[in-house]
Amino acid sequence: MAGLKLAGSGVISELFTVLAWGTSPMPNIPSFMTDSDPVSASDSSGLPLLVRAWWQNRLKLVGVALGTLAVGALILVSVHFLSPGHREATLTFRLLFKGVEQGQYPNGMRFTPADIIAEPVLREVYQRKQSGLGGRSFDDFRTAFGVVPHNPALADFRRDFKPRLAAGGLSSVQRASLEDEYVSRRRALENVEYTLVMRLDGTVEDAGSLLEEVLAVWGEQSRSLGVFKFNRNVYSPNLLASLSSYDEDYLMLLDRLRITTDRILTNMEELGTIPGAALVRAGERGVSLGELELLMRDEVRYRMSLIEAQVYELGLYRSQVLSATYVSEQLVRLEREATEISSRAGAVERALATYSASRSRMGDGVAGAMDSGSGGNLMPQISEGFLDRVLGMANPEADIAFRQSLSRQVADFGRALANLESERRIYTRSQENLSKMESVSERARDRMDAAVERDIAQLIESLKRSLTELGLLHEEISRRDLEPDRIHSVIRPTSLRAVATTSPTRLGVVLFGTFAVVLGGTLVNLGWKAARPTFGSR
Repeated sequence: MAGLKLAGSGVISELFTVLAWGTSPMPNIPSFMTDSDPVSASDSSGLPLLVRAWWQNRLKLVGVALGTLAVGALILVSVHFLSPGHREATLTFRLLFKGVEQGQYPNGMRFTPADIIAEPVLREVYQRKQSGLGGRSFDDFRTAFGVVPHNPALADFRRDFKPRLAAGGLSSVQRASLEDEYVSRRRALENVEYTLVMRLDGTVEDAGSLLEEVLAVWGEQSRSLGVFKFNRNVYSPNLLASLSSYDEDYLMLLDRLRITTDRILTNMEELGTIPGAALVRAGERGVSLGELELLMRDEVRYRMSLIEAQVYELGLYRSQVLSATYVSEQLVRLEREATEISSRAGAVERALATYSASRSRMGDGVAGAMDSGSGGNLMPQISEGFLDRVLGMANPEADIAFRQSLSRQVADFGRALANLESERRIYTRSQENLSKMESVSERARDRMDAAVERDIAQLIESLKRSLTELGLLHEEISRRDLEPDRIHSVIRPTSLRAVATTSPTRLGVVLFGTFAVVLGGTLVNLGWKAARPTFGSR
């Protein structure tokens, strides 16, 4: 066996010598390449016979190899340059709005690069630029676009860091440390740069203008969707649209106005929770959020009191029976809601009392167990559940947070009950006034009806103006904190490039494979011709 290995290594080394000699006479021909070699006739492997055949046809082999390379290279180069490729227009840009690093719009909605070339965006661009597209269909136009991340530094980092991650012999601690380093450095290198790509054809006149239009339309549509506004439910004047009709009774209309006013004031309080909201002014009057709330409360208090005085004291009811039924139904509703809230508040209070008592008993139990176990083995006296409770007591922050949560629920229920009681007094007063209506003349009643309707219309107009200014304040607060002056900035202007159908790497693989197949087939053919007489003699 050792002899065969030595013989094989000698054959290989001498073959390299043959290739180096080329066509020159071969000095010191090994014995296994001569006809007098006794092994060539008896060796079942046929290796010496094959090598001798290849050596005798070495010029042919060299010619086949060089010819294959030359012809294959010529064909593949022709395919590469003559194959129908296409042109692309590229525009590299960077996004500037808050939250994009976390894949979010400023208001918390999810952002993906595909939003930039979404169908509504491209459809509007297509309609604007259709005259410059030479009759290109929208489907062809839509499929020509793509958005790819642009971060050369991140690609270089991955390529340099990959051998370190693939290295063997690392302990678990070392690998964990290396992975943490990779994540932190990768996060530091992340940017929000992208390249907008468009495949071109002969119908496109101005690719640069087209790509910039895509970014502009995407920015416009994003603004219209409200992604650059705080996610608050800010009411608009549409809230008052159904209150402009006086077909219903005054009492019910006033009740709806009161409820709507309370909702608007609550809406103002929610908007005021945004940091810096109190410093912003907007609208024709240049009011702040605090001033708007005070003006609205004073306006509502004055006009609502004036209207209620005329309605309640003078009995301006269009249908006393309908008004009385409405008030009675509201009192029943309030009583039902108060009972439900009281029951829920009682359940939370009992839960808080039970939790506090259990924590107190648990503390006493731990102290007693520690005292009784101080002179002996403590572990047999402590169950697994007891240990879990002891570990839970070791987290005072969670205990305090849980108590505060229950206490906040009790306080919320208390405020809800107080609001219900305030509403109950309003409806009780209305019920009392319904029973002592004063009789007035028809002429006086008509005059009072006109005055009440005028006051109600003025109140509604005042509320509409407040809602309009509230919306302007919301937009201004959002603009200052969320919306940048520019949504994106161009890093690299539009450039054109030709993209071949076949890549050089792929052509190289094809050329190498073809060379290997042709040369291998030639070697097999020569070996078969040399070995065929030997096989026939056997």
